[in-house]
Amino acid sequence: MIAQHCAVAVLACSCAMAALADSPPADVPAFLPESPFHGFVADHFPGPGTVGDPAEGNYVGILDSGDEALLLRIHLIRSARRSIDIQTYIWTNDECARIVLYELLQAAQRGVAVRILVDHIGAHRDPEQLAFVSSLHPNIEIKLYRPIGGMGSPRLPHILVDLLVPSGSNQRMHLKTFIVDGMLGITGGRNIGNNYFNYSLGYNFKDRDAYVIGPATSGMSASFEAYWRAPQSFSTHDLRDVAKHIERGVDRAIPSRDRIYFDDRFRDFDTKASDSSVIQQTFMDTLAPADRVTYIADAPGRKNRRLYCNRWNNGVVTNAMMDLFFDANSSVLIQSPYVIVNRRLANFFQDLDDENPDLRIRISTNSYGAADHLITYATNYRLRPRVVLNHGMEVFEYKPYPQDLFESLPNAADLAARAKAEGIDRQPYLSIHAKTFVFDSDTVFVGTFNLDPRSFYLNSEGGLIIEDDGVATAVRESILRDMSPDNSWTIARNELPLFPINRTFERLAARAPIDFWPIRTTSGFELRPGFEPISSEDPDFYEHYRDLGNFPGGEGPSRAKFIVRFLKVFGKPTTPFL
Repeated sequence: MIAQHCAVAVLACSCAMAALADSPPADVPAFLPESPFHGFVADHFPGPGTVGDPAEGNYVGILDSGDEALLLRIHLIRSARRSIDIQTYIWTNDECARIVLYELLQAAQRGVAVRILVDHIGAHRDPEQLAFVSSLHPNIEIKLYRPIGGMGSPRLPHILVDLLVPSGSNQRMHLKTFIVDGMLGITGGRNIGNNYFNYSLGYNFKDRDAYVIGPATSGMSASFEAYWRAPQSFSTHDLRDVAKHIERGVDRAIPSRDRIYFDDRFRDFDTKASDSSVIQQTFMDTLAPADRVTYIADAPGRKNRRLYCNRWNNGVVTNAMMDLFFDANSSVLIQSPYVIVNRRLANFFQDLDDENPDLRIRISTNSYGAADHLITYATNYRLRPRVVLNHGMEVFEYKPYPQDLFESLPNAADLAARAKAEGIDRQPYLSIHAKTFVFDSDTVFVGTFNLDPRSFYLNSEGGLIIEDDGVATAVRESILRDMSPDNSWTIARNELPLFPINRTFERLAARAPIDFWPIRTTSGFELRPGFEPISSEDPDFYEHYRDLGNFPGGEGPSRAKFIVRFLKVFGKPTTPFL
């Protein structure tokens, strides 16, 4: 989302790499000539042969664990033989990002072709450091999607002009893919950075990826190739300010492994990434054949010739998701960090209600305490009555410190100790970032698509549609655990008096430019001790649950609450940009 990522330093890991330019010579490039994945591919896909339906004959694994998601990526980089293609929205300046970049450099040194494509919306704006990263090795190519003004560090006039150009800054490349040797592809919610791999001292994302081996990876590769060759994608060598630094000469000194894996948090991880038995047990033994797997993605330059905000044109992924909603018989389970149902999305859900009034929709999303950005939570808070009351969706807001914290974040105690040592008041917490939809009990979508208008109508998105009872059931159970009373609060209609009058004024205010009505008709609820969880539509709900107010987990006044309330009142104009 533009509002939440404008300050993110994509590819800023170049800063730390440059700081190590006086390090000793590089290590001998690490290479794993035999990986369990190599044997699996040789056994199941011995040759190109005749390709039938690419949706059939695929094997799928789910990555719910952040540290395992990083472990798999590093192992695949070390075992790559020909190519590594990475497409991402964010690449942050932290330890995990530097480790990934270092391992990619080692792969490039042994002849692997590495291509990295990053959206420019939060790109690192130091052209000298971009020049450094772009010059690490001839086998590493880096492109930025929609760079403003054709520069790594655009000036204010360039930014202002770009904001006025239709289909410019307001339409971003939100896809995330990680493809190795064309044999295995990963997609899902994770970008590259500590937050996505359980190593952040702030919020750590509860995220989800899917990895696939088989013909479906061809669709992923084709999409990457289309974006790589798209006119919106610019080599960093072609950015005017970056090119000047490259022409002047860039120090290409390479840091040693010890300077990258300097933190004791990663010593065990470094060993595991090259341990075939660990990889076999963690990833291969959980790999399962899937009935049908299809990778879908929007084309580059989605809505390229449309109006600026362009809320009137669907992409490939939006149309596919809408079809899946209408094809569902009994239930849809959604996990999304943001739930922003604007008027057009409300019309879609009203059509869905009319078509299938018995369809049960349950949503797992972030609470006030777990949200990573206040502006998106404030919009969710403002529009929440529409979701819960108008359309009868069941909403569960994830706790920042759920009961199964140490299962989802095994290193929580270590992170808390490190945060305390660095003077950080709040302990590291969990925040949902997964973008997952389960339709009935047989189809699951894992990808980059959020439940918000930006994913539906603006950004380029992508993901895997997996039609398989076993995979769908496993993902469904994972989301239901996150929705349980131990891990989430339930959002439901509150018991305030004069509900019809309150609701009427709330609706009128929602249509006005300023949402002036202060009384919310929904609240967060907590299961009372000794009671069994029941649906918020059950007549006995209020006997089983206790009303915690608008901001469960955020007792007392705070600056953050003031900001959320302020944005609820005055933030309606920002909704098209979210």
